[in-house]
Amino acid sequence: MELDSLHRINLNLLTVFELLMETRSVTDTATYLHTTQPGISRKLAELRRLFSDPLFVLVKRRLVPTPRAMEIRPA
Repeated sequence: MELDSLHRINLNLLTVFELLMETRSVTDTATYLHTTQPGISRKLAELRRLFSDPLFVLVKRRLVPTPRAMEIRPA
């Protein structure tokens, strides 16, 4: 990612990413943020485009982070 392109990033996506890492659920994340599940799905799609990675895969109705998602998340 180019440094000059950082100004175009919606920083609210980082909140969505962090909550998805915690809840492992689009629905639970939407509930916590008082928004809709489709809205969170759109933000996840934007995150996936931004990082060129699926970030989460669905396993038994729960989101499992990809290695790239684990790498991105701060300790």
